[in-house]
Amino acid sequence: MVVREGQDSSTFSDLILQDCQSCCMACSDMGIDLVKQITRGILLGAGLRRRVMIGAILIAAAMVFAGSVFLHSFLMARPWVFLFYWLACAWITLLAVLLALFDMLLNRKIAAQKRGALKKEIFGHEEPHDPL
Repeated sequence: MVVREGQDSSTFSDLILQDCQSCCMACSDMGIDLVKQITRGILLGAGLRRRVMIGAILIAAAMVFAGSVFLHSFLMARPWVFLFYWLACAWITLLAVLLALFDMLLNRKIAAQKRGALKKEIFGHEEPHDPL
């Protein structure tokens, strides 16, 4: 966009600001969409979900070991670093636990569906709901 002589420069800066804001919003939306797609892929893919769980457990275990053995004096001398380090470790551990719970619930649901299909195949009709 070219500013001509006599054209109000505030109009030009307003246009540039609007273009930047719309560009940032588009990038922000793309970033959020990308995060949603990655999350959906991790949650829906059993193999990937389990690899992420194993990775999170290994990272958390390594952080606990390193924080207790190698970084102990460094972390104790800096309270804020200590706090952020152990919060990060707890967050990664919580991620692994929540993924494991999700995996367990999903496996129970799949098993119940397969059990219902098997009962229907064997008995030829729908049996009353069995809580086990």
